[in-house]
Amino acid sequence: MKTRHAAALALISWYLMLPPLLPSLGNGEPYLGLLPLVPLSQWTAVGSFDSKRECIDAHIKLLRNAVMKKDNDGLRIDQAYNARCVDSDDPRLKQR
Repeated sequence: MKTRHAAALALISWYLMLPPLLPSLGNGEPYLGLLPLVPLSQWTAVGSFDSKRECIDAHIKLLRNAVMKKDNDGLRIDQAYNARCVDSDDPRLKQR
């Protein structure tokens, strides 16, 4: 690997992105089927990591905590399930 390429890779970090909860459809439950359609720029970064592996590990821990209802600050299981690891260069993060 060329030094230039290695340096470029070192600048990339990974964000664990959490989708927003959507408004209720009237029955008190948010309509989560549309979560993947919400632009990534409207999601919330809940962590920053040096590698994709670290981000994935954090996502697994987030989901496990949500399922077990531990230290999740009201996080919903479906929100945790739909969380995504995204590299910091992803152009979808800058769309508004």
